[in-house]
Amino acid sequence: MYRKLIAKLILLLLLLFAISVVFSTQIYLNNFKVSCQHIIASLLSVNRVEYSYVSGNFMNGFSVTDLSINSDNYICQSKNTYVSLNLSHIFNRTKKIDFVKLEEVDFILKDIPYSETNGEGVESVEIENIHLSYKNNIVFLKKINIKQGKDRRYSLKGQEGRGAFFGCDFNISALDINFLDTYFQYSFKINSFTSSGFDFEKLNFYGEGNSVVDLNGDFKASGMKILNKNFSDFEGEIEYLDNVFSIKLAENNLDSNRLKDYSISGVINIQDTLVNINKLAVEIKNDNFPLLIENETFFVNKDEWHGKNIKLKYKNGNLFAENFKIKNLNDYFFDIKFDRFDINLFKGLKAKGYLTGDLQISANKENNSAIFSNAKIDNFSYEEYSFDSVEMEGAFKNNELALSDLSLSRKIGFLNVSGSFSSLDNFYNKIIHKLKLKIKL
Repeated sequence: MYRKLIAKLILLLLLLFAISVVFSTQIYLNNFKVSCQHIIASLLSVNRVEYSYVSGNFMNGFSVTDLSINSDNYICQSKNTYVSLNLSHIFNRTKKIDFVKLEEVDFILKDIPYSETNGEGVESVEIENIHLSYKNNIVFLKKINIKQGKDRRYSLKGQEGRGAFFGCDFNISALDINFLDTYFQYSFKINSFTSSGFDFEKLNFYGEGNSVVDLNGDFKASGMKILNKNFSDFEGEIEYLDNVFSIKLAENNLDSNRLKDYSISGVINIQDTLVNINKLAVEIKNDNFPLLIENETFFVNKDEWHGKNIKLKYKNGNLFAENFKIKNLNDYFFDIKFDRFDINLFKGLKAKGYLTGDLQISANKENNSAIFSNAKIDNFSYEEYSFDSVEMEGAFKNNELALSDLSLSRKIGFLNVSGSFSSLDNFYNKIIHKLKLKIKL
């Protein structure tokens, strides 16, 4: 008799325990937090799960405060999380959870290879205010929706955001990803893209990939400016593999009415903040000769561009940027050496000739200056004036030109006529009164 009573009491206690687990699950999740966290981590196949408080039960789902999930591939931290988990998911582990919502999320990406099991687990996920980061690259999105379609494949849509990628800032207008059997397709639209030396009005990327570190595709760019110069719209191909972002810029085929002052084509590789230019051609409107840069490297980050020993070819001459730093259009420094460089490139001079010499240009809040030394222009001509050579020492400072030395020479028949002047005023007063040089950098 006592045995039957004890058995009934045990059954009653088990029933009460089961009912309490179903209706008062939060009591166990909060009072036996460490053990529950280990169990949840094991069920999710991650290294660690932590939370500060859980409310809810197996009838109405769960709300989790300060959820943190740490795995080999990622770290996810969510301020508020809701999971529509109920009893049916306990008895049938193959059943998908209907809905998961996360708010104020930090998602640190280590590496997520594409997985064929991506279609398991959850029917729909909604994320509000998420920061995604991979190494030094950051993306913020106001909202992400992940849903499973009738074909059991997932799609991801992101709305309104911003980011920093390879030291450049951008605003996101739309992000779409469709997950297929063994890869994904993506579309990424940016409505502004800025860096210390260049910016775009619009950038559209679309293509496919196997993971976030293995993808390729095409892009279109419009409204590009480099150092405040307008460039024609262009398109090309991209590839991201082994932490190297490769860009192939197609040659411009726009009609003359749509061409801007400059056009660009070539191949560029970016790894972290290191930019390697395999080949870059800058075409200038109404000029048959492009500017060429080949096999050169420099650094780009959020604050500045900087580099050394960059060679730029134009016609038969060269420009060597021995050292340069660009923070913005009002703060920069260049140490340049010219070697028979055709000054026809500098349209503001309205002059012709071949420049050899040294030039240091600097600009900041305090002053603007350009100091030139050992400067010589061969076959110099300006309007109706021409000289076989012009040699100069001096500087531009705060919009004023000061010459410490100026030498001119011209061969007339068998005679060599030359003159040397210690100042620009002396040059104007004694030789040419009507000659006015307008320098535009």
